[in-house]
Amino acid sequence: MPRILVADDDALIRKYIEIILNASGHDVSVAVDGLDAREQLEAETFDLLITDLMMPRLSGEDLIAGAVEDHPDLAILVVSAKASYDPPVREEGLPGIGFLQKPVRATALKEKIDSLIALQE
Repeated sequence: MPRILVADDDALIRKYIEIILNASGHDVSVAVDGLDAREQLEAETFDLLITDLMMPRLSGEDLIAGAVEDHPDLAILVVSAKASYDPPVREEGLPGIGFLQKPVRATALKEKIDSLIALQE
């Protein structure tokens, strides 16, 4: 199963996503903010990063910028209250960057994760 890192400073949303992913059989780690997520990305290998954009200590946008550069094989899913997100451009053949607006439904989350992971295979 893919390893997924969930980064969100909102404990309820973080737990909600973690429960959905665990129920789907994924190996899930959580980060309380962008800096915590960056440290975990440096220490471990993940297949997918799910992140909010607005977090303390290190924004999701800064986290994504570093992840795109340092972990080119990492798929990324942005889950944010913002109405839209303009992701950085990735080279062809690299995993995509998806977007879901909060509040996110479990079915939409699972479908988006499945599609991002399928692109890696």
